[in-house]
Amino acid sequence: MMSAEDAAQLAYDAVVATADGDAEHASDLLARLHADSTTNRMYGVCCGIAHLGHRALQLLYGDRAPDVERGGMWVLEEIRPGGLTGDPVQMFAARFLIAHCNADTATEEALFGAAVTTGQAHLVRCVMRLVSDAAGLCNAAYQQQAGGAGHR
Repeated sequence: MMSAEDAAQLAYDAVVATADGDAEHASDLLARLHADSTTNRMYGVCCGIAHLGHRALQLLYGDRAPDVERGGMWVLEEIRPGGLTGDPVQMFAARFLIAHCNADTATEEALFGAAVTTGQAHLVRCVMRLVSDAAGLCNAAYQQQAGGAGHR
């Protein structure tokens, strides 16, 4: 099994590849990571990726970001009816990210457990979507911090 440092580097490279628009390379990196990782490591990868997304959301919302330690809560608003329920992979990524933002470990574990139970291919798609969402949030936060300049 690869070292924790190598696994972290693959996860980081997958986020960077996604942010750069190279979803195929990101998918290949995540497949390599998954093939050489335990279930616990993949859960850790999801938490690390969700942490990136959470930090980006905090930057995007600034003072308006919910303070979970003071009872605030991140919520997921479905703008288009059925937008999440029709896509279990998207639903996993969005709900996992929000659970992580709210420090709701029980929900994170339940969502991850359900993705694992559904099958390895499904789990990789779920992780890829989480990477995609986090990378998109990081790009948006970067653009906002840079005064509207794009990532590329």
